[in-house]
Amino acid sequence: MACTLVSTTSGSIVNKPVKEALVASIERCGRAVLLVDTPDAKRTALKLLASDPMLSLGLCVVSLSEWAKELWSLFGDGRQVISKEARLLLIHEALDTFEAQELKPLDVGTGTLKAIETIARNYLPCINARDDALGFTVGQQRVLAVLERYLDLVHQHGMLEQSESYALLVEALPKAYYALQSVVVSGVENLSPAEEAFLGALAQTMDVHIILSTPDNYAGDANRAYLKRLSDKLRVDLVFVDDDSEKHDAEIEALLHTIFRPRQNVQKPQGKVVLLSPAGILAKSNLIVEHVQNLIAQGAQNIGIYAPYPNEAWEELAPRLAARGIFAKGCVRQLVAGSQAGRAFLSLVKTVLRLQRLSESWPDASQKSLGDMTWWPPRELTGFLLSPISQVSVEKAWSLDRSWRSNRTLMPHQVLRSLTQASHTSQACAEAVTAIRAGRIKEAANRLLMGCAEHQDAYDAQTYYDISKSLSAVIAGTQTMRGLGMKFDVATEQRLYALMGQEQYELRLTNGVAKTSCAVEILSAQSSCEPNAFDAVICLGMDSVSTSLVAKDRALDVLTQKLTGVKAIAPLAESRRSFYKMLASARQFVSLELTLHDEHANEAFACVVLKELLACYGGSSQNPVIPQITRGEETLSANLLVSGKVPHKIASLPSQPTGCIPEVLKPFVLLPSRQGEERIQIQKLSASQIESYLECPYKWFTQKRLGLDGIDAGFGGIEKGIFVHRVLELTHRQLLREALGQADNLSVDQTWDIATTSLPLSRVSSDTLTRATQILDEQFDILAEEQYATSQKKSRRAQRLVPHSASQHQQMQKLREDLHGLLSFEADKLLSFEPRFFELKFGMDGGESAQYAGIEFNGSIDRIDVNAKGEAVIIDYKHKSSAALKDYAVQSTVDEQRDKDVVQLSSERLPRHVQAIIYAQVVRKYLKAHNLTSIGAMYMGTRHTYALLGAAPDSYIYRIFGVGDDKGVSKTMESCIVGENVETFNACLDAWEAQIAQAVERMLNGDIRACALDKEACTYCPVMNCLERKN
Repeated sequence: MACTLVSTTSGSIVNKPVKEALVASIERCGRAVLLVDTPDAKRTALKLLASDPMLSLGLCVVSLSEWAKELWSLFGDGRQVISKEARLLLIHEALDTFEAQELKPLDVGTGTLKAIETIARNYLPCINARDDALGFTVGQQRVLAVLERYLDLVHQHGMLEQSESYALLVEALPKAYYALQSVVVSGVENLSPAEEAFLGALAQTMDVHIILSTPDNYAGDANRAYLKRLSDKLRVDLVFVDDDSEKHDAEIEALLHTIFRPRQNVQKPQGKVVLLSPAGILAKSNLIVEHVQNLIAQGAQNIGIYAPYPNEAWEELAPRLAARGIFAKGCVRQLVAGSQAGRAFLSLVKTVLRLQRLSESWPDASQKSLGDMTWWPPRELTGFLLSPISQVSVEKAWSLDRSWRSNRTLMPHQVLRSLTQASHTSQACAEAVTAIRAGRIKEAANRLLMGCAEHQDAYDAQTYYDISKSLSAVIAGTQTMRGLGMKFDVATEQRLYALMGQEQYELRLTNGVAKTSCAVEILSAQSSCEPNAFDAVICLGMDSVSTSLVAKDRALDVLTQKLTGVKAIAPLAESRRSFYKMLASARQFVSLELTLHDEHANEAFACVVLKELLACYGGSSQNPVIPQITRGEETLSANLLVSGKVPHKIASLPSQPTGCIPEVLKPFVLLPSRQGEERIQIQKLSASQIESYLECPYKWFTQKRLGLDGIDAGFGGIEKGIFVHRVLELTHRQLLREALGQADNLSVDQTWDIATTSLPLSRVSSDTLTRATQILDEQFDILAEEQYATSQKKSRRAQRLVPHSASQHQQMQKLREDLHGLLSFEADKLLSFEPRFFELKFGMDGGESAQYAGIEFNGSIDRIDVNAKGEAVIIDYKHKSSAALKDYAVQSTVDEQRDKDVVQLSSERLPRHVQAIIYAQVVRKYLKAHNLTSIGAMYMGTRHTYALLGAAPDSYIYRIFGVGDDKGVSKTMESCIVGENVETFNACLDAWEAQIAQAVERMLNGDIRACALDKEACTYCPVMNCLERKN
């Protein structure tokens, strides 16, 4: 018995020496074993051998590892060979037995785990036989220590590594099994040391043939060096067999004999080897598909497309081929954690377990605080609910998502309760979440899988296959964990995620076109196909990024070289070997795709092997010499459409101005609120709605009428503004009560009774500032606590200001500091005026009925300050700084107008902001019976650097700004002046109301055409595609 090493020029997995060895074995004993590298190689070998009557019986075709496992299960000592899943789990367990300090300087990341797994799978026998004199580094010693600990764990669980089984198997095999039988190893280019030793030991008792393809050029260097090393190690001669039976088209044949050799004669292009050069990624897919059509027209019936990223290639090319009626098939590999079903399930597990742990230590309601809120909003759960495995309707999923995202005080147990209620989700989801909470991950995956199986008709074939494979992999992984005695805790949870991050399954796909004589197959660039497998081959991604030299783990190579004494194959040699196989699989045509610019429009460069191919013709990527087919990106629609054609214009609609609607729909812009005896009563309008309409009718329509606002409960300006309004309201109410010596809140009637009574202690001044600050702090703290308990069901806008992060807690402190400064700011303002009314309501909640601009008005005024004469200043709080409040002055300086692109404002032109002047007019008209009249409409900025801006007559401007008559008028004061006296001010209020009435009339008539007042009006508008947008 002997070992035979054969070097052959044939690239076929079933070449001449392979067939001869197999036939000889079958003739001798009726049995033979053919060992190949991959499942694809096994399928190819069986297909090639099926037509040979001599080899159709008695032949076993299998990979070496599968064959060894089968033999071990028959003749081994009863121990189980460890699976890849168990290997990864035990490596994690071995690492966990070390303290972090013990592993230093080893960085336990993905690369380190992969290296340890590779050594465990292929090099364990070398560890015990290592020569410590070679000088292992500290990091390498840590890796070896982890591997030794791992091997101990494997043995403790009654298992062994396959590399160990190889050494024991030779002695365990009965003589009757291997007598006279031959083992032929074909196309296996990277045997591990344990496999080499196993085959060498087998060669002592049976014939072993190791046969590899070695083209007579640089592409064969890697295999030649490998066979030479085996020859020296096993001490056998190397046999060379020249097999020239695989003939290609003349140009392809010449190319295969020219490439990867020292420079000889320049080859002449004959049109069978072409370069595809799309200008950019948008032109790439349709250029390739058009080229496929051209190849079919030239007689190619079988076309192979090699892609460095086969999943992406399938998604891009398969539908385009289908649109042209071309059958396509492909095989892609999918990570469980990257599949839709796998990702959805693992995110469910991760989020539910995290919420479960948080709920166990969550603060109770009495603590007025929240735990870790970094999980909010639970987007991963929404992703799961919307996935096909949840069996939850889209309506229910979005309803839950909306309820979660609108609640900043959402607690983990509330989310879990929702998920476990079948009425809110689905029966399968509720049961799965219950199982996950109990740590029964296998049961959860199985329940969802069963639910999907019950409704299999609701899924397309590919989706159901994805669900089945992904959840089955999770079930198998959890079974492995249970078999290893692992309890499901935080550590094993992380191991499950790591396991699913490496577990893959295969998807064999077709593009839905009936199979014809012409077919396209999309393959991975790492696939090994038979010579002449295709009439034409297209190699995608021949740029230096997509097809770079094979990346090596340098640290792993150094360690394995020390363990085995064997140097790793050079990256260039591996790249040449792989590219040569692609070229050899083409019978007539070879096409090479090099996209000229990447997705960032940067120039792309040819990879090394493409440069070597072009050099065979005396060309380069800039001057390829071989035929070059290009496609530009100018025809965008044709490039984006799967048909690849510019769409024909069938009809067209003239573009309408944004907000232009048919006449029949205009009555529905504002809906009636009730039917009166004389006429329909239109729903009431607030000052903010009127101002929004004046800014832009279409912005008002989308925000106020349609309510196209976000559903997320935020921590922004709106929420802070509501909070600030309430704190200031409570602070001033308390000051007023204390000034009256009254503990209880004042009724409306009581407030009217003392409206003009002078109570100096009721306003913020230098005398009351300290006490006002104390009250503000008290109210701030009370209100901050109430945010955790107040129901949000009253209004969609009743958002709570609840900080989640350290940054947001700092913002709350800054808010408090801003309000402290505001009290100091207003202490010398509004002289002789005292705060009397807070959130005074009109047309709502029992407030005074009012009309403005000819329509029912509702709203509340933040604050009204009154003097002894019954003269009132309207105060509207804005949580803005002085810079952001500039536009709120009734008049702007000429320079500001030019910067803002706003026309000069006069008493006959509406101010940019109208809320305060609307309130002033309403107070003037409807509180006249209470002897109140408006003499100012001011906005108070509540953020540092504060501001008081608005509209008031010249005769009151000094008192409002707290400036003595002997001092001049500042620019800020001047920008707020409206006339010399109250009469002029009132006339302006009337004139402005008349102008607003015209706008309201347009609103009532359904006019919602976009017409933005300025750029600022467009800033927060949700209509991003508006034709009239100014920013």
